[in-house]
Amino acid sequence: MAENAQAITALSLLRSGVSLQLFGLVWGLIIPVTPFPKLALTAHIQSMAQAAAGATGAEPWKEQIMT
Repeated sequence: MAENAQAITALSLLRSGVSLQLFGLVWGLIIPVTPFPKLALTAHIQSMAQAAAGATGAEPWKEQIMT
């Protein structure tokens, strides 16, 4: 894979991780007013976990590109 493609992939993973983290934080504020709070809490926890995995997945590519 070319370096440019790796940079694009890493940036894309980082963006999606940060976007999902922001969504999870906002969704966490909405949990108490939803009709099914347990389901909303599950969605909140899942989005926060996926955001962490996505942002962490971008790190190895970023480090490889920097060297």
